[in-house]
Amino acid sequence: MGRLRMLALAGLLFCSAVLNAQDVGQICLFAYADWNEDGARDRDEPALNQGIGADLLNAQGITIASRLLVDSPFATNGLLCFSQLAAGDYRLRLTSAAYAATTDIAEGATVVVGEPPPRIDIGVLPLFEDSRAHAHSTDHTDGAIVGLLLAAGALATALLLAGATFALLATKSTRPFHLRPTVRRERGR
Repeated sequence: MGRLRMLALAGLLFCSAVLNAQDVGQICLFAYADWNEDGARDRDEPALNQGIGADLLNAQGITIASRLLVDSPFATNGLLCFSQLAAGDYRLRLTSAAYAATTDIAEGATVVVGEPPPRIDIGVLPLFEDSRAHAHSTDHTDGAIVGLLLAAGALATALLLAGATFALLATKSTRPFHLRPTVRRERGR
């Protein structure tokens, strides 16, 4: 039984090492209509779901990825995320023909593997009057969205660990396993 426990522990440690060796994380941009141009999101300032794009720059200022909010799976919540990022410092740059930033996004964020993804909030104003119609209000709280993303990541990690542990336990042992026939002795006959 002690060997089985050691094997299971080794499997868990191996899975942890594999996950940590991946060194990937993500960074997200949250876009909202900053109607009063104060640089802070108020309750009546909706999240945007289109008309915004972003470039992801590395620590040296080189653009390494570009995305559009409308193509994001989290667009209904105003979130545009860049994933599969190595740990390190990044900066986002707004790219939009319809909106101008009211907040300074020149500050960057640091991706730390195993930590919640950093989020850069950006307030924008429409450059044209018809862009106001594209603003979208959401009933979801920002904390709930991040919580759902973290829960999904935790579930995926748990499933990966369980699968790897099972695979390690299912591998061949150095001692072959043989079923022993049971012999029953009858008493008193």
